[in-house]
Amino acid sequence: MNKINNIVEYIDLDNASSEKVFHELSDILKISLRTYPPENNLLAIFFIDFLKLITHLKLKIREINSDVNLKEFSNSSLQSYPYFGYSDIIDGFESQQKTYGKNTALGFSCNGVFSKKSSYIHCVNFIKKFIKKRTSNILFSGESALSTKQHIDVISSHANLYVLTKPHPWFFLPRPDEQFEYFSSHMESMLSSAFNDDRIANNLLNVCMNHAKSSISKLDKSPVLKTNYLVLGSGYELENRMIASIARRQNIPVVNVIHGEGFGIYDEPGFGIFGEQMFSDYLLGYGKAAVESNNNFSFEQNTSLRYIESNADTLIDRYKSSIISTPHSKNINYYYFPTSFRGSQHRFGPFQDLPDSLYIDWQKIMVNIFKGKIITKLHPKEKYSSLFSRVKTKKIKKTFAEIEDEVDIYVFDYIGTAFNQACATNKPVIYFDIGLRNISRHAMTKIKERTVYFNLKIDELPSLTEIEERIFEMKKVNNLTKNYSLTNTQKIRSQSLLEGLEI
Repeated sequence: MNKINNIVEYIDLDNASSEKVFHELSDILKISLRTYPPENNLLAIFFIDFLKLITHLKLKIREINSDVNLKEFSNSSLQSYPYFGYSDIIDGFESQQKTYGKNTALGFSCNGVFSKKSSYIHCVNFIKKFIKKRTSNILFSGESALSTKQHIDVISSHANLYVLTKPHPWFFLPRPDEQFEYFSSHMESMLSSAFNDDRIANNLLNVCMNHAKSSISKLDKSPVLKTNYLVLGSGYELENRMIASIARRQNIPVVNVIHGEGFGIYDEPGFGIFGEQMFSDYLLGYGKAAVESNNNFSFEQNTSLRYIESNADTLIDRYKSSIISTPHSKNINYYYFPTSFRGSQHRFGPFQDLPDSLYIDWQKIMVNIFKGKIITKLHPKEKYSSLFSRVKTKKIKKTFAEIEDEVDIYVFDYIGTAFNQACATNKPVIYFDIGLRNISRHAMTKIKERTVYFNLKIDELPSLTEIEERIFEMKKVNNLTKNYSLTNTQKIRSQSLLEGLEI
C-alpha cells in the first residue's frame, strides 16, 4: 500500500471513530430532551464543546499510538481548554490541575468594555431615529458576517439596532446539580466504551463536567432581551448557544448567520440540528441549494427553521458567468491553498482534519506531482507556519484578492472559504479529495462539474501530464457558485435578512 493510500485510510478511520462519538452523544441528548428542553439542557448547550473534547482526545491518542504525532509537540501540556496536550496524554495529569471554563463574554470585546463597533452602532442608531421611524428591534450579541459597517448601515436604516454586552460569567442553568448528575451518569458508560479504559474515561468525564461548571454562573445574571430578533454568528460557539437558549426561554426568535461563502456543501454534524442549527429559528445562509435539495443530508437537519437565501459578500462581484476559461499558455502558475495545521490544540472530528505529520507527507507527495512548480498560499489563521519549512515550495501570506490576478490554476484538498472564492472565478480549480470533509451528494455533483476532480480515496495519483490534459481538454462549467453561494438578485446579505424577516 503506497503512502497516499495510508493517509486516506487513516483519515477515513479517524472520521469513522469521531462519527461514532457524535452519534452516541446525540443519542444521549435526544433522550434527555424528554426531561430537559433544549433551552435549559446542559448537553444541548455544551454539545459542540463536549464533542470537540472527546474527539480531540481520541484523535490525539490514536496519533500517539500510531507514532504519527510530531515530536516537537510531545512536551505540550495544555493548562486550559481543550486541556489535553500530547504530554498530558503521554505522562498523564490530575484533572484538578487545569484551569477550566471558557470566556463567554458577549459583545464586540472580550472584556465587556464598549468597543468602537458598539459605539458606531449606538451612534448610527441614535442618529437614524430622527430620520425614519422604525418599529422593529434587532439585537447583536457579537461578531457575525453581518457586523461590518456596510451591513450595520443597511440594518439600522430599517430597524433599531442594538448590541448586547455582558461580561463573563453570566449564563445560568436551571437545576444545575441535577443535570450534572444526570449527564455524568449517562456519559460515563459511553466514554468507557469509546476509550476501553475506565481511567481515561473517568478523567475525560471530569474534564467535561469541570469545563461546563466553570463556564456558567452560580447566580442568574441572564439578560432580559427586549428585542424582536437576536442575530448571532456561528451556532458552534458556546457563548452564542448560551444566549440563544436565553432567547428561546423568552420567546425571542434567533437568527444564525452562516459564514464561509457557501452553504449546503457540507454534510456534517456541525451543520445539522445539533450544531449550527440547534437553537435557530432563522438561518441566513447562501444560495438556494440547501432548500432545493429537500434536506437531502445524511445528518439530521432542523426542518422547523426558516432558511433565508443570500449572496456571499466576496462573490457577488467576483462571479461573472458559469463558463470556465483555460490558461493562455502551458507556463502555468499553480497556487495551492491548504487548510491550517492543528498543532497541539486544534484537532477534533469528524470530517475536520488529519495529523500534521500526515498532512506534511501529503503535501510532499503533491509538490512532487507538480514537480515543484506550485506556490503555497498559507491559511490566513495559520498558527504553525514553521511546519511548512518541511515542504519545499514557495510560500506566501497574501490575501486571496491580492494574488487573484497572478493565479492560473487553483489547487485544493480542503473545501472552505477560499475554495468557494476560487470556484466563483472563471479559472480552473483542481480538487484533490482525500476525505477531509464530508460533502453532500448534491454538492459533490456540482463540484465535479466545476473542478478537475481527483478522488484519491479510490483513484491512483495523477501525473502532471494527466492533470494538464484534463485542464486543457475537459470542459468545465460552474453551477456550484450560483446554487450554493448566490441568489438570483443583487441584494447584499443584510438586505436579504430584512426581507426574510419581513422588516
